[in-house]
Amino acid sequence: MGAPFPTRAASLSRCDIHHERNDGWQSQTVSAHIEFLYRLFAQSGFRDPHIPWFASMIKNYIYSFVEEENRLTARAEAVESADTTSEPPATHMKSLSAEHYSHFVRLLPYTTAVNWDEEFLFGLKVLVDGFEA
Repeated sequence: MGAPFPTRAASLSRCDIHHERNDGWQSQTVSAHIEFLYRLFAQSGFRDPHIPWFASMIKNYIYSFVEEENRLTARAEAVESADTTSEPPATHMKSLSAEHYSHFVRLLPYTTAVNWDEEFLFGLKVLVDGFEA
């Protein structure tokens, strides 16, 4: 068996899978990424019936992470380019009552200062650890 799955998965970035179509069929790029994921799971010793499911979970994680990153980036850019008299969302969130929103307020430093790469790799590790359990 090859290197452990987490080591191999580290070579996968959130930008590695592209959702491209060519005349209604998946492009060779997408097929190559699917092949990569299948090979990664197979070489790591996962059972064949589970490999497509695990690959789908990884793919869905990547797609949703990138979508969320793009959505939040676009929202931040819109706020920055908007009228300077409007209140930034972080300012509004910081004004929430800690009595009513204790967890939300306590976790604001982590939700308003995002490290995309660290968050992505953490989530990928959580998935992989779950696969190996």
